[in-house]
Amino acid sequence: MARVRKTVKPVDSSGAIDSASDTGVSFEFGLSRVTLIELDEFAKVGWFPRDLARPSEGEVVLDPCGDEVVVYNEFFIAGLRFPAHPLVIGVLKRFNLKFHQLNPSSFVKLSIYVWGCKSQGVEPDLEGFIHLHRVPPQPRKMNVDGRTILGQFGVYTFVYHHGVEVPVQAQKNKWASPWTENWFYMKLESQPNLYGKLSRLDNVTSKAILTDGCVAVVDALRALSRHRCA
Repeated sequence: MARVRKTVKPVDSSGAIDSASDTGVSFEFGLSRVTLIELDEFAKVGWFPRDLARPSEGEVVLDPCGDEVVVYNEFFIAGLRFPAHPLVIGVLKRFNLKFHQLNPSSFVKLSIYVWGCKSQGVEPDLEGFIHLHRVPPQPRKMNVDGRTILGQFGVYTFVYHHGVEVPVQAQKNKWASPWTENWFYMKLESQPNLYGKLSRLDNVTSKAILTDGCVAVVDALRALSRHRCA
């Protein structure tokens, strides 16, 4: 399979062609299905303060303002809340990810991690999460006029490193289509590395630092994974 050249340069065109191959990349999300009324309802149930969110204006190639990120309705069903938990911000920065590049299962995995840590009386440690997880891409491939187009959104998720002992191995990883059309803009202050123009996908990797907090989390989750209800 042809590969997109590794880059994080922002690309505005929805049909950009990679010069190293005949594979195209697309930022064309499609029209958003999220309405103003729905944003009001989401705010009422506590997903985010209403003044942080705004709907699309009919665009299909997204154009977030300088302090905005692109999110999906399903992120919040999976457990995301705004303002975002410091662990979420830290994980995205360490893996060099943007919100729009993730799929909803990413936030299921983050929620499981926070629950596991809290249930054992330890703080959800960033290095612990990095130690336990990796980020394989799940390419969103489309065929347009006989040419392969790679969607640059909704393709990354967190999975466990092989052999780690964790309390929950199975998780929801299928989301009703077309969930990628349930997008809107969310204001994210003081995090310039995470907002702004959309960027091409890149290889993602990060190695944990074995701090005391990391070791405490790994030990606690190992113990929880071995627990059996009577």
